[in-house]
Amino acid sequence: MKNLLLIWFMLISFVSFTQTTAFSETFESGNSLTLVNGTQTNKWYRGTANQCNGVGSLYISNNSSAYSYTNTATSVVHAYFDVVIPAGSTSITLNFNRKLAGESNYDDLKIWSCVNTFTPTAGTQVTANTSRVL
Repeated sequence: MKNLLLIWFMLISFVSFTQTTAFSETFESGNSLTLVNGTQTNKWYRGTANQCNGVGSLYISNNSSAYSYTNTATSVVHAYFDVVIPAGSTSITLNFNRKLAGESNYDDLKIWSCVNTFTPTAGTQVTANTSRVL
């Protein structure tokens, strides 16, 4: 029985799976995201105005220094990053912490998966198709 158990543990060690982190952003130093704000009133900023963990964050603001926005202005802005998915991957997991405040039916945060040839435009909502999935 001891020999069988040892062989089973050896097989498990050869069949183990590895996890690759394709992208990580803490907002503690620099900003890996591309911010697409255009001339919108309310824009994405990276700073310390509204942190969730640590001191850095990504937040919407109408003045760049505080978490405040003009609620009478309709703004569509985007923050995105490109990720190279390792060849042979069959399952991708997205994890993030968020701290949200806003008005229901007005303020919206959407996470999209798009091909890297798509570039969002400030002022325009992303729409779904075969290469853009909400």
